[in-house]
Parts: sequence; structure tokens; C-alpha cells
Amino acid sequence: MGVAGIATHRCPGRRRLVGQLSQVPGRRSVGAGGAKPPGGRHSMRAASTLRSLAAVVTAALSLALAPRAHAAESRMSGHVVNADTQQPIAGASVELVNAGGGQGYFRDKSDAKGEFHLERVASDRYYTLTVSAPGYADFVLGSWQFPAAQRAVEVAVPLDRAGAIEFRVRAGDGKPVAGAKVAARSERAAQWWEGYRPAPAPVFTDANGTARFQDLPAGTWSANAESEGLLAWAGQNLSVRRGETTPVEVRLVKPARISGTVRLADGTGVGNVSVIARGPAEGVATSDADGLYSIPDLPPGRYHLMVAQEGFAPTVARDEAVLAEGSARDDLGIVATPNPPELALVLQREAFAPGEKVTLALRSFRVGLVDLALYQIPALRLRDPAHDFRALAQSGDTTGLLSVSRWQKPTADGPIYTWREEMLALPARDMVPGAYLLRASAGPLRRGAILFVTDLGLLVKRSSERVLVSAASLTTGLPIAGAQVNVVASPVNNPAGPFWWSQAIAAAAITSGATDADGLLALPLTAGHQVRVVAGSEGHGLAVAEVALAPGAGGTEDRMLLYTERPIYRPGQTVYWKLFARRPAGDGYALPPAAGASLVFSGPDGASVNVAGAKLSAHGSADGAIPLPQDLPLGDWTLIATAGSARASATVAVQEYRKPEYRVDVAPDREVYVNGDEVRFQVAAAYFFGAPVFGATVRYNLFESRLAQEAWSDDEDGDGGDAGAGYGRVLKTGEARTDADGRVALTFTPGPVAYDRRLTLEVEVADGARRMVSGRGSTIMGRGLFTLTVRPLEHVVTAGQPVRVEVTAHDHAGRPVAVAATVSLDQEAWNPLERRYTRSTRPLAEAPPRWRARAA
Repeated sequence: MGVAGIATHRCPGRRRLVGQLSQVPGRRSVGAGGAKPPGGRHSMRAASTLRSLAAVVTAALSLALAPRAHAAESRMSGHVVNADTQQPIAGASVELVNAGGGQGYFRDKSDAKGEFHLERVASDRYYTLTVSAPGYADFVLGSWQFPAAQRAVEVAVPLDRAGAIEFRVRAGDGKPVAGAKVAARSERAAQWWEGYRPAPAPVFTDANGTARFQDLPAGTWSANAESEGLLAWAGQNLSVRRGETTPVEVRLVKPARISGTVRLADGTGVGNVSVIARGPAEGVATSDADGLYSIPDLPPGRYHLMVAQEGFAPTVARDEAVLAEGSARDDLGIVATPNPPELALVLQREAFAPGEKVTLALRSFRVGLVDLALYQIPALRLRDPAHDFRALAQSGDTTGLLSVSRWQKPTADGPIYTWREEMLALPARDMVPGAYLLRASAGPLRRGAILFVTDLGLLVKRSSERVLVSAASLTTGLPIAGAQVNVVASPVNNPAGPFWWSQAIAAAAITSGATDADGLLALPLTAGHQVRVVAGSEGHGLAVAEVALAPGAGGTEDRMLLYTERPIYRPGQTVYWKLFARRPAGDGYALPPAAGASLVFSGPDGASVNVAGAKLSAHGSADGAIPLPQDLPLGDWTLIATAGSARASATVAVQEYRKPEYRVDVAPDREVYVNGDEVRFQVAAAYFFGAPVFGATVRYNLFESRLAQEAWSDDEDGDGGDAGAGYGRVLKTGEARTDADGRVALTFTPGPVAYDRRLTLEVEVADGARRMVSGRGSTIMGRGLFTLTVRPLEHVVTAGQPVRVEVTAHDHAGRPVAVAATVSLDQEAWNPLERRYTRSTRPLAEAPPRWRARAA
């Protein structure tokens, strides 16, 4: 009963109660003189009751007369149609349910025209819309909300014809299995709205062993069946077609078992060993402390037993096991052979600085105690061309080496037949700059590792004709004179890795020399050599540096440019291409000799199209055409051309054209944001005939890219480069859904960064027919509302000469702005101990700029 009902019902009762009190015999009302009537205590109690009831009634009346609060209400109407024929579907059940489980449940059935209406739907909550009809797959749309300001919503709901799956479950003897539980699940849960559609409820087989699932959406399904005492069955890729029933035969058998013992060759049981049975199915078991194992739940058939365990040699049992349905084999033993003892030293890197903690990993298998010895390798031994010092790590010969330290170490605790790993620290206090050999031994096992402690730092620059080396101490930063420098060849297919120092030190020198008093040395080079620099100094140790030649610095390679007249084609069209080739000549390029160019046109999944070769013209160019077959696979295709040593490629896309049926717009609320602002994008999807794309899935990616210096910055050094090219890094990825107006608002709050950036939101919208349309929008997020550019007018000044700089201020659109600024001049100096550039605590000079007007 509502509050208004309470008020209406209580008011007459109050009047009746007053009348009864006034007619009680022997009772009088309180007179003007205040005399107490007889039986006053009862009268006062009745009066108190009357006042309490009057207060309740008054409160009820006040509540009843207060205006009733309502949430905003909307009206939802629409029509249900056959997705294939677009004909209306009568009798379809339409349910709108509060997704949060609270108030809000609406239901209707479509009429003969397929129309339905839901009235007084509160718009302040999320709903799940379900539309179903016999013979059709359910339409389910979850977490959907009416726009707050919209009072009427009209939708069209297409229903697909449904299919069915009929499972016939039989036992191993062919008899039907009654009461078996069968469950089915769509394998397309990630597509469109199907992620919100619950899987159908499990079905139990009848007396004939039959279970049937009705009204299933077309597509691929997976299923499983189980019954007590029988092995479970699982099936995948079960195809369901519209309007058809898919029969599936299921056989449930009684489980069989294999058990036995894992033993060593001497008959001792061994635990923690994996035993695998492979046959019609695969089962795995691990032996216990006594070596016993058991592999249950196997279907009947022939099985092979094998041991696959780290620390043991792979072993396959000689005899196979034959299992009948429901049988057990308890006598299958298998002999496991452990691997022999092993020892390894694992270096993460070869070189360490003086005083740095020198660590490496010690790995052992079936080893209890390790003898360790550390030796220093003399410099002459490193450069002995007759003996490769790297062989010291493998041989037991330590002749001529200086002993540094010896000690023993028990290996880490662990199971006997497993590898044990631990970190090993070397006595760094005894390790002066130089090369060292660490030797580990356990019984007949001998292992060694070579490492380096160095105080020698190298700075190397090169051109195609020479290399310049600067040697200095890593500790003090002072130049090192007299350092012996060798330039060695760098293997083409062996890039710098964790152990390339030993390889470079052992290599033969192409050219060599010694640094001067300033630690400098210039050496000639043959053009095209990929080289490494190896340097050594008494008291400072060794150092190795990779010296790469910048691409194009040598100017010795032929060049080619290949392009097509457009980037995308349809099957059946013709690709027109053209190329230009040049060969190096002195400081520039010249026309190549007349020669042929070969072409290869390849596409996805190994597909290719035969392309005839072409001959270079007198101008070093060639062109041609490639007709595309009508049945050409869609995707990216690459055209590769080769002429002499020149090679180039061009990629085109081959796609079928399909006119989009709707458009997607992505627009930010503002053109410019500042770090810390909330960025808001509005995504709108609308069909070209005007209707919004209702309930579409919106998948989005938010990218950021640094803003490049614009043309108005007058950058002479080209520092801007391609900093703003591409989308940059991904900030956020997610998914949303459009409302009844085909819109969705996406908000982001990117974290602050120390640079200006462009935020790009790229979205992909999929409507109910799974048609995909993409869109993108971008905005600028800066550290402020304007940018400052500082450019020195002279790059080199003499002592006492003023340092002139030009300061420009622009907003992010390139328009000049007037701001208050201060220009500070500071100096950065290299700190060799901290290995970085540092600044002084105060600037060398500071002054405000003198602004002048500048033409746009």
C-alpha cells in the first residue's frame, strides 16, 4: 500500500476515535478551571494515544501531498525482422532487463507487423535487451543505456535463422547413455554482441542417449559430454548452419589405467620423474619417492611409455601397453638413465670496471663440491699469434698464468637429479685491470671462463678512409698515452654480443699504432671495411669498440628508386611501375650501364605473379605494367626490382572495393590541451541515409607522437627531423558501444611528459552486420599554450664576444605570441666519475630578450 493509500485510509479512523472518547460514561472533559476529571489517568492515556495517532496521520498526509520524484522516462519502440528477407517476425519476445539486477523489467511481444513498444523506461540505468523468437537465434545487447535527454527510441532488430545440434551419446558397447550431461559453447564469443550472450544451459540425454540444442546461432561451436564412471568427451569446430540440424555422434568409454615403477639401472626407485603414456590420448604422471607412478583415465588402445625429464636421458619403454576398455595394467616398469655430472660457468658480460662487483652464474648437475681458481693472463700471452688465448678456457694448461686466488665452494642444495643454479662473486679487491681466467673443476670436469677488468675508455669516430681513436681513463677522465691500438675486421654475420671482446682481441690486426700524449691516434682505413678497435695499456687494461660506418657514408653502393602510380588496386586492374638506377662516381652518381632489371611480385601466403624483366634505358630508368588476375588473393603485395647491386621494393594493397554504408566522425572538444587536462573525444557513427548506427562496437586506440619542429622554427640543424612522424606509442586501448544516437564520448587523462605531443584517437566501428568503418581524430597536448625556440646566431664565438641568440614564441598553430621570457646561458662539462654531463649551480649569464615584430 502506498503512502497516499495510508493517508486516505487513516483519516476517518481518527474522527471515529474522538467520538468514542467523548461518549465514555462517567468521564468529563477538562473544564476551564482545570479540574481533573475522575479517572484522569485513563483519560490522559487515551489523549496521549490520540495525539500520537494524530501525529502519525499528519506525517502520512504530509508525505502523501509531497510531489512524487521520478527518474527521466523514455519510450522504446521498434520492429523485429528476418535478417535475410527483412520480413517482419510476429510473436517475438522482447525483454528489457536492468543489467544491475534492480528495478526495471519490461516485456512485450511483436505484433503481426513485427512491431513492439516498451513504455515508461527509466533512462538512468543500464539495460540488457534480449529479443527471441522460435526458430531464430537470440539477439542480445548488454550494458546499454538510453540517452538522458531522449524521450523516444526506435530500433530495428534483425534475427538470424537458428540451427540445432543433436548429440547421440553411446557407451563403449554401443548402448545409449541416459542422463549424460552435454554442454555447448559458441566459439565466436568475441564477435559483435555474442560476448554478452550466455551459453545455452546444459542438456541431459534422454533414455535414447539423445540431447538436442535448439535455436543456436549459425557458426562454429564446441561441446563436451560427461557421465559418471565414463571418460569425458570434448568436440570442437562443430558447424551449425541456419535452419539445419547438425548430428554429432559421441562415444563415452570406461577409463583404463597404467601404473608401475620408475627405477634406475641398479633397481633403485627414483622419484620426481615424469612418465608419459602416448597413444589414442596422452597421460602424464610423476613418480613418488619410491618410484611408483599411476596414469589414470585413459581410453582403450595401444600406448608407449617414455621418460621425459630434465636430468635424464629420453627413454622409451621397449614394449607397448595394450589397454582394453576399463582395464588396468599395474606391472609396467621403466628404467630411467640419469645424465652424467655436468658443470658450467655462465657470464652475463665479459668486461667490468675496477672496483665493480664481478659476478657470474655457476650451474651444476650431480656435483657436490667445486674447486675454483682465478688466474691473470699476461698481456704478452693475449697478443701471442701462435697461441689463441681463448683456448685457455677449454684446456687445463695454466703455464705462464699468474695465480690470483683459489677456493672451494659447495654447490647449492636441491634434488639430486636437477640442475642447481647460484651466483658466484669473485674477489674484486685482488683484480687489477687486465684479463683473467676463472677455472672450475669437479672430479674429471674442467670448465673455464675469460673476463676482463678495465679502466680504459675508448671514443672512436671513422669515415670511409680513416678512423680516429681517443683513449682515456674511466676513473679520472685523463688521456692515456702510449696505448697500443689494433684495428681488426668485424665479422659481417656476427654482431656485437656479450662475448665479442675475446673474439676481437684474438683477431689479426689490419692496421695498428699507439696513442700520443693527448691519447689520440688516427689510422688509415680501406673503404668499405667493417672494423673493430682493440686497445691495451699497461696499468689500464684492455678495451674493445665496435666501429660502424654510417649508411651511405662510403658512397660505394648502387642506388635504385622504385614506385607505383598508386598504393591500392582491385583484382583485374593493372599495376604500373617505374624505377631509376644510379651508380656511385666520385662525390656523386652517374648513369649505370645498359643492363637488365629482374622483378618479383609476391603476395600473402606465398602467392606470386610472374613479371617479365625490363632493360634499363640510356637514362637509367625502366617501367612496365603488371595485369592483376581476377582471382588474385587480397592483401599486401610487394614488387622487388634488382639491377646489378642495386635493389629496391614497393608495396601495394590489393583489395575489393565495397562502398561504406555509414560514416564515422572523431572530433576532440578542443584543439589544444595542456598537460594534466582531461581530453574528450566524441565519436559519431551515422548511416548515409541519416539513421544513427545504434549499439555498434567501438574499438579504439589512443596514440601519442612528439610534435616535430614546424617550418616556422627556422631550424638549421634539422633537429626536428621525423619526430612527429607516425602515431608513436600507444597510450590506451579499449572498447565501447554507441548509444541510440550513434554516439559515444571517450575521455582520457594522459600523464604529464616533458615534450609537446599530438594525441591521435583511431577508432574502428562494427555495426550489427559486422561491417567495419574506421575513423580518426587528433588534438595537441602541450606543456603550455605556447612554445619557445632558441637559436644561436653564431655557433662559434671568441672569448669576450657577446653570445647572440634568437628567441621565438609561437602557439601550437604557429602564430606568434607575446610572452615574458628570460634567456640563461650555462655550460655543460663531462664528469668522468659520474659518466655524464653536469651543469654549474648558477648560470654564466642571464638576460631578458629584446622582442621585435616579425612577419608571419
